[in-house]
Amino acid sequence: MKEKYYVNIADGGIHKKSAEGSATFGIYADDGDLSKIREKMDNMDEANLASYVRAHIPFTPPDESPENARYDKNLKELYALLHELGDENTKAHIESIDILNGPGNGLV
Repeated sequence: MKEKYYVNIADGGIHKKSAEGSATFGIYADDGDLSKIREKMDNMDEANLASYVRAHIPFTPPDESPENARYDKNLKELYALLHELGDENTKAHIESIDILNGPGNGLV
């Protein structure tokens, strides 16, 4: 059975209650859905760490970073999943930022 959760991409949190003043996405999810969301966020964290390490290597252009591409891919997939599971406000917001249409739209 799906229950209401609030996902905060910035802090990587999945909560039962919405935090006041926090940018959260309301979703209806079961344990399998939560595992998919957690996997996407974990992949983003790993890519972010790898990107940080790579940033300290001289003469490496950041726009050619496979880590950045991996992060962006997982972020778009996470937004698609949140859109699929989202309440009306979540769906409307994700549609408004146009992240699901085309490569890189709405990113950075």
